Amino acid sequence: MPNHKIVVSIAQAAAIFLASSQAMAGYPHFEKHQADSDDDEGSHYSDLGAHPTKAQRLGVTLQARALLNKDGTTDFELTTGKLDSTASAPGRIVRVELSLPETRNEGRERENREWEAEYEHLRGDGYFHAVLPGREHGQTLNVRAKIRITRAPTRDRDRDDHGRDRDDHGRDRDDHDGESLEISLQTVVQYRPDLAVTNFEFPLMAQPNTVVVFSATVAELKGDVGEHSDCVLLLDGQKVDDMKGPIWVDAAGLITCRFAYRFAASGTHTVAAALQNCAPGDADLSNNMRSGQIVIQDPARIFYSDSASESKAVRDSAIDSYFTSTSTVPDKHQGWHNTSVQQIRNFVGHFPSAVHMPLARISFTDSSDGVPLSSLALTNVSADFTAPSPYPAFTTESCIQRLDSVTGGWLLLCSYLNANTGVGSTTVHVRWDAGAATYHSDGYCHSVVGGYQCSGGNYTFNTSSANGTLVTFGANYAADVLVDDGTAYQAHPAMALQLQVSDEAPTPICNDHTFPPSTTVGKMCFSFMTHLETRFGAGSVPH
Repeated sequence: MPNHKIVVSIAQAAAIFLASSQAMAGYPHFEKHQADSDDDEGSHYSDLGAHPTKAQRLGVTLQARALLNKDGTTDFELTTGKLDSTASAPGRIVRVELSLPETRNEGRERENREWEAEYEHLRGDGYFHAVLPGREHGQTLNVRAKIRITRAPTRDRDRDDHGRDRDDHGRDRDDHDGESLEISLQTVVQYRPDLAVTNFEFPLMAQPNTVVVFSATVAELKGDVGEHSDCVLLLDGQKVDDMKGPIWVDAAGLITCRFAYRFAASGTHTVAAALQNCAPGDADLSNNMRSGQIVIQDPARIFYSDSASESKAVRDSAIDSYFTSTSTVPDKHQGWHNTSVQQIRNFVGHFPSAVHMPLARISFTDSSDGVPLSSLALTNVSADFTAPSPYPAFTTESCIQRLDSVTGGWLLLCSYLNANTGVGSTTVHVRWDAGAATYHSDGYCHSVVGGYQCSGGNYTFNTSSANGTLVTFGANYAADVLVDDGTAYQAHPAMALQLQVSDEAPTPICNDHTFPPSTTVGKMCFSFMTHLETRFGAGSVPH
C-alpha cells in the first residue's frame, strides 16, 4: 500500500545537502516558435522527419507530398506555394502527370511503366490535390507538372457559355496564353502523421484564485512526417488556454504542452488537453484528447498529489504483397520498427499559509527502489517577481521559477497573501517533462512568470535527449520535498509502481490489388504488432 507522510515543524528542519559537483537549477530560457517560417530548422526545436519534395526552375518552386491514409488511399498534393498554408499559390498548375519509376525486365529488353495517371485542363490556381488508390508506403512517384506563371488579361466577350476562356479562333486560351514551363521531381509515399495526447497531468485538488498548472504529453506515432497542431486546454468543454498558435512535433517525436489557469470559485470541473487544427491533417482523431476531473476547494490543511509514470512502446508494422490470389507467402515484404519511451514525474503541494521571501531553502530528491534519481536544491531564494494579485482573495502574489538544464527538472513555487486579513496560501510544483521540448501557453506565461520571460507558444529544451531525461524505474517510487522559510514544510510521498504489459496484434487488413504489368488479381495486406509496458504510481494527501 502507498505510504504518505507530511511533517510540519516550527524548528528549521535538517536538509539533505547535495554534493557541490551537482548542477543547481537556473532560470529557464525560452525559445520562440515560428510556425509559418520558411526556415523550419531555425524555427522548430528540431525538424526530424520527411519533408515535401522541392524542385525549382526559372524562379518557380514546386512542392510535392504524398501521404498514406488509414483507409489505404493516398493524398497527393502539389503546389507552387507552401503546403499547409492558407495563402494563395502563385501561377496555375494546368497539367499533372504521375507515374512509377520505370523498370526493366530481367533481359533488359524493354522498359515497363507499372502505373501512371494524367490530369489535364486543370482550372485551379497553383495548388493541386488528388486521391490515389492503391499506393504503397515507401513507393516513389514520378511527378511532372505544367505550370502557367502568367496569363493575358481576359475580356468578358472572350468567355464561352461555359465560362471557359477562348481566343478569336475558339481555342482554349489557357492552353497557350502566358508563359508556361514544366517541372519534374520525385516524391515518396509517407504515412500521414498521427499526433496523440498520451498523458495529461494536473493536481487532483487546487485552491481558488491560485495558479493551477496542467501538462500534456504529445507524441507523433507514425514516425514519417512531423506535424503542426494547436494544443489547447479545455474547461468543461470550453477553451480557456492555448499556445497562441500551432506547436510542432517531430516525426516519432515527443513534446510537452504546459498550461495554467485560475479557478475563481470552488467546484468540480472536467478539464482536458486537446489537439486541434492539425496540419497536414491527423491520421487518427480519436487519440487527440485526454480529460479528467479537478476539485477546487479552500482546504485548511496541507495537501499534495504526486505521480510517476513510464511508458515503453514497441511497434512493428508491415505491408505484405501477394502477386496472385493463391500465394501463401508474400512476394514482397516491407517492415518498419519504432520504439518510444516517455517518463513523467510530477509533484504538486499546497499549504494554507504564505511563505516569507527569501526562502532559506527549497529541495527535492526522489528515488526508485532506493536508488537516487534526481535532485534539485536552492538556498536563500528570492522571488522572481512580486505583483498585485488580480483576484480579491489575495493582495499580492510572488513566484519562484527554476529549470535544471542538466536533468530537465522544473521548480515552481507561488506564494499568495492577503495583507489585510493575513490569509495566505503557497503552492509548490516540481516536474520532469516528457519529450525533447516543452511548449508554454499564453496563460502560463502571463500567470506564472509575469509576462516578461515568455509569450504563448515559446518553448524550452528539456535536455539533450530526444525523450527528456530518462531514469530507471523499479517497483516503487519515493520523494522528499522541503520548503523552509524558518518554518519547515516537508512532504514524503512513497508509492508502489504498478507494471502493466499489453500486446496487440490485430488481424491484417487485406485488399485486392493488381501489380502491373500483370493483370492477375493479388492482394496487399497491412499489419502491425504493438508491445506496451507501463509503470505508474500516484497518491495524494488528504485522499
